[in-house]
Amino acid sequence: MNADAERPLILVVLSGGGWYRETRRLLEVCDPRRVRVAYAYGTHRHHGCAELPTPLPGECHPIHYLGRAHGQPWRYLVNLLWLGRGFVEAYQLIRRLRPDAVLALGTAVAVPLFGAARLLRVRCVFVETLTRVRRLSRTGHLIYRLRLADRFYVQWPKLAKLYPACRFVGSVL
Repeated sequence: MNADAERPLILVVLSGGGWYRETRRLLEVCDPRRVRVAYAYGTHRHHGCAELPTPLPGECHPIHYLGRAHGQPWRYLVNLLWLGRGFVEAYQLIRRLRPDAVLALGTAVAVPLFGAARLLRVRCVFVETLTRVRRLSRTGHLIYRLRLADRFYVQWPKLAKLYPACRFVGSVL
């Protein structure tokens, strides 16, 4: 067995904006000599994650995800179809890569990835974004209620008190 295969593989969900900055900061503590990293990023017609530089060396894989549904009831149906497509892609990706864990910070792409990972018995770690001070995001709430994450971290002590299964160990930034 080669030394590269002995290092654990972490599948990191990469997303743009503040999530990207927080993910980069989180990965700064990872030693690339001790872990391997692969990335799954959300692909949608208005999403440019494919162009983001990766914080650590690793392959990138697109996953379809839910679009916005704010004020457009018909979008909820479309989003269900996107969720199904994203789940199939996530299942195939996780089955092929066989990561030791999936790590996501606040993004909706985590939902199909975590669902597939749970079916394949892969550990999932979710970190709620720093911007969530009073309550969990929609994604965080869904992952929390469905118990899709083995570990769920929040970046504010108040959230850890409101959601007993969450852990507060500090903030990423």
